[in-house]
Formats: sequence, structure tokens, C-alpha cells
Amino acid sequence: MRPATNSGHLQQVRLGNLSTVLLSLVDRPGSRADLAQRSGLTKATVASLIEPLLEQRILIEDAATTAGRGRPSKPLRFHPDAPIALGAEINVGYLAVTATSIDGTILSARHLDVDNRHRPADDLVGHLIEIIEQDDISRGRKVFGAGLAVPGIVVGDTVVRAPNVPGLTGA
Repeated sequence: MRPATNSGHLQQVRLGNLSTVLLSLVDRPGSRADLAQRSGLTKATVASLIEPLLEQRILIEDAATTAGRGRPSKPLRFHPDAPIALGAEINVGYLAVTATSIDGTILSARHLDVDNRHRPADDLVGHLIEIIEQDDISRGRKVFGAGLAVPGIVVGDTVVRAPNVPGLTGA
């Protein structure tokens, strides 16, 4: 009798392999063979991880280059139009928004000095949304992740204490 396969474990392994390949690409572009060598994964594993990323326009493949013997290789790199990450911050004296590419490059950063001590949460969030919508880099881009920093204590998804910006409490 064969033991049951743990699909959760296999998914964790695949995510770990994907993370390894993407971190190798953050370090520097490379072909599938180069990524396999740098990551310690097989070429087949790297290829199976790369194909969906090419289809989703997260990665792009450059023209083939010849480096010594063998078949020409096609270097892979992050697609310039890949989804971005957004980071936003509400603080006592400012609002800030940063858009970051998938490889960690800061694409845009906006910082607006404003007194937030007596503003309600809806007004603060609305203002952050305006800042994001006015940013030419962020506008129209897919977002793969976002984070919000606030000057208070957050439990679950609720600000339970924000003494310096009380309008956030309960939001």
C-alpha cells in the first residue's frame, strides 16, 4: 500500500523552489540553465516554475545569447510592467505611499506633510487613495501586495489604540 501524498507539503516545496528562483533573479538576470545551477534545482524544475511567470508577464525573456559551447541561452529578468507592491503609511504629521517593483526597486515614493491628529479614518484612507491614484507609476498597474502602517496597536484588522491619531481607533 502506498502512503498518501501530502499535497500541502508538495505545495510548500514548490513555493520554496519558486522563492529560490525569484531570489536568484533579484540577484541578477539569468537563463534557465544559469538559474538551475545557481539555485541547485533541476532545469526541468526551473522551467516548470518559469513558464507560468512568463505567461503572467511577471518575467520576460530576452533575445538568445551565445556564451561558449552549446545552445544559445535566453536570459530571464523581471518584466518592467509586472505587478507592483504598494506600501502606505498614516502617521501623525504625514501620509506616505511607496510603489515597489517585484525585484524591490522603488518606483515612486510620495510623502505629504499633513496634520492627521484630528482627521477621521475615512478621510485619511481617502487621502491615501488619492495619492495612489495621482501617481503615474501606480496608475493602471496590477498590485500583488499592499501594506499599511499606522501609529497605533492593531489587533486582527482593527486599530484598537491610536493615541496620536485617535480617528483611527476602531477602524
